[in-house]
Amino acid sequence: MNSLLALVVLMGAAVYAAPADSDAQATIVSQTSDVQPDGSFNYAFESANGIKVEDQGTIKSIKVPKLDETGRQIGEEDVQVSVQTGSFQYTAPDGQIYTLRYIADENGFQPQADHLPVGPSIVLALVATAYGYPQHEHHDHHEHHETSTYIPILKYDKQQGEDGSYRTIYQTGNNIVHEESGYLKDASEDHPNGILVQQGAYSYEAPNGDVIQVQYTADENGFRVQSDSLPTPPPVPPAIQEGLKEIYEGIKRREQEAKNNPKYAEDEAKRAQLDYNGQYYNQ
Repeated sequence: MNSLLALVVLMGAAVYAAPADSDAQATIVSQTSDVQPDGSFNYAFESANGIKVEDQGTIKSIKVPKLDETGRQIGEEDVQVSVQTGSFQYTAPDGQIYTLRYIADENGFQPQADHLPVGPSIVLALVATAYGYPQHEHHDHHEHHETSTYIPILKYDKQQGEDGSYRTIYQTGNNIVHEESGYLKDASEDHPNGILVQQGAYSYEAPNGDVIQVQYTADENGFRVQSDSLPTPPPVPPAIQEGLKEIYEGIKRREQEAKNNPKYAEDEAKRAQLDYNGQYYNQ
């Protein structure tokens, strides 16, 4: 199935890159397909408008971490992956023939072509760093890029309700577990679609081996997180607590006065002018 999908994508790319007038009358000049019981295959076709596609695939075994039911690595195991190599060629509207070769395996899709744009060296270095690719100035199209450790998805499940509610969970081979559920509430004129309430938790293993666990809620009151791993602020000294209390009480008094006094705005402007002149208003 993956091989067929890749071929469809390549064929589509080749067809749309060729001149539109020749596409309308293009016919298949030649086509071969050979699929073996071991999963290997060889496919090729050529059309009358200069499109050529070749694709070969094999199945190979690679080592991946073997995990126990808690998600901890207890060794390695073999898994089967598909390896595809191929090329396609087409003629551009200006008559130029373009050829692209590629490898697709556990390290991703790796194309090679003279006409592909080349990014600045600093961008390439950043991309290589982000994806774990070794940084080389030139790459042969048969060279496989090295990546970081293969991390399998051990568990994934998502349930979607017709009322907008959902529940999802996944677990990876490097001890990441994430669960989340959500539902809609309080549909109103201001919120015709309701308010989305999300609750969830995730955990992961830190470099020192500690398991970090986080719980969260997200709703109309914002995003709130709880975790023993979050830093805790130091206690506020009593003197500062008392000062904050007086500030809050003063704010409440001002708010109450604004409700009860029609001339509050005028009085407030006078207070501000006195404060500006250094003649602080004492209530």
